[in-house]
Amino acid sequence: MNKSGKKYLKIFLIGLALVAIFFSCLYYQFNKPITYPEDLPNVNFKALNDELYSIIPDSENLILVIFFNTACDHCVQQAEEISRSNLDFQSLRIFWVSNEEMKMIQAFSKTHQLIPSKHHIFLQDTEGYMFTEFKIRTTPTILLYSQNGSLKTSFEGFSPVNEILRFFD
Repeated sequence: MNKSGKKYLKIFLIGLALVAIFFSCLYYQFNKPITYPEDLPNVNFKALNDELYSIIPDSENLILVIFFNTACDHCVQQAEEISRSNLDFQSLRIFWVSNEEMKMIQAFSKTHQLIPSKHHIFLQDTEGYMFTEFKIRTTPTILLYSQNGSLKTSFEGFSPVNEILRFFD
């Protein structure tokens, strides 16, 4: 093999090594275990009335934070199941958080008969906190926090209501 052939072979092998390193880092990034915040982050979202809203623990209710996307089939399935079993959720506050436009969040709420109330609070994430503070990678993701704001459990993807209820005290 002549000098120029060896030079191109070296460049090719270096390039191949760099591509392999890139894909191994990418694989690690998407396959490492997700660690959600142990304590409820103190961040502001935008409420349906356009006011800033923080999810604050209270001594009476568990906190269920559902990160969703209106076009996500599993999110729709999750909303419909929660809507059907509304009576099972009277001892907690459910925060529905999306980074979509407010009109889409409102339409989602109406379509799935999830009437905004003290138990169903719809919030818009305009700052990307669902990714930076809550480490959300898929929707729906459900985080269940205790009355003092500590994480009890998490669910990724559609989760049957009876599965969620198992973690209630």
